[in-house]
Amino acid sequence: MVQHRLFPYPIPRWWSVWRYFIIGLLWSAFVTGITAQSIQPIYVTEYEGVLSSYAAGYLRRALHEAEAANAQVIVMQLTPNGAVLEEVRKLANDIANARVPVVVYINPSGHDAGAAGSWLLPAAHIAAMAPDSRFGLATPLFVPTMGMSNDTQELLLNEQLQQFEAWGQAHNRNVDWADTALRI
Repeated sequence: MVQHRLFPYPIPRWWSVWRYFIIGLLWSAFVTGITAQSIQPIYVTEYEGVLSSYAAGYLRRALHEAEAANAQVIVMQLTPNGAVLEEVRKLANDIANARVPVVVYINPSGHDAGAAGSWLLPAAHIAAMAPDSRFGLATPLFVPTMGMSNDTQELLLNEQLQQFEAWGQAHNRNVDWADTALRI
């Protein structure tokens, strides 16, 4: 027993041990509560093949799930072997307007991502490519120009150019490449 100055009666030793134990327990509960709240999931999705309407739907669904879960980031690891341009454009707009950061990663090394890469990489918050991989033309290889004047074709090209430049400026990237990529 220890006689305490403030209390007229003796305080048992186990009381001081329990006091430190309770303070430590409360502190650990407080610290654990803070760290448990800050953990958010990271979503990773992989796709290999032609980016058709079904593939774009799959990637769009993964993006919406990541947004609903308030994820830190969603990583889209892609190995596109061609694409339907209309679907890639819609998916690129969804990626650019996503509420969570989107990482588009073109994989494996030496792969040619084609037009899909040229649309999805500029739209992504973070664009990454495996070594020696590349992306192709932003315009389709075959465009039915029957009935389309040169002015109309130029108008469509300028629309795409403005979109690429807007994404580049939004992500603080070089926008000069867009004109070259579209007019080759």
